[in-house]
Amino acid sequence: RQMFVTQSRTLARRVRSYCVQLRQTQANEVGTAPREKAPGLSLLDMDETAEEEGALPSKFSELQDSHFPLFLTYDQV
Repeated sequence: RQMFVTQSRTLARRVRSYCVQLRQTQANEVGTAPREKAPGLSLLDMDETAEEEGALPSKFSELQDSHFPLFLTYDQV
């Protein structure tokens, strides 16, 4: 489990975006065929929407593996 906490919302979004790009690159290198972009929300957008709408649990102990890596600002902690 990894958590990135910063004061800057912009920095949190950029680091999250970079992490998504790294995962996609890694998936492509292991022989996974590149996926076509599907219309709708990207994984990054879904993460942001979930965090902004308060879909994350109110307690750290309630976080599941699917919530990680987690990118937050101090205001969200």
